[in-house]
Amino acid sequence: DHFKNNVDLFRKTVEMSAGHCDTIYSIPRNEWIETPKSISFEKMDEIEFQTLYEKVKDVLFSVFLKKISEEEFMRNLVNF
Repeated sequence: DHFKNNVDLFRKTVEMSAGHCDTIYSIPRNEWIETPKSISFEKMDEIEFQTLYEKVKDVLFSVFLKKISEEEFMRNLVNF
């Protein structure tokens, strides 16, 4: 319900939960906030991508996918 079928917003939220974000100061809010980092191939090497991938999987399994196995996840991912 939080994402209202917005896949991009969901992806960014999960990536930020995995620690893939920058911290910037918001003048209007008068506080530090986190913003998602880019995941473009030009911005990440293979090692960084694999690290992010594993951290994102950890977030997905601990928050959203508690009732499926990693094997089932991988089968669905391959068939996606």
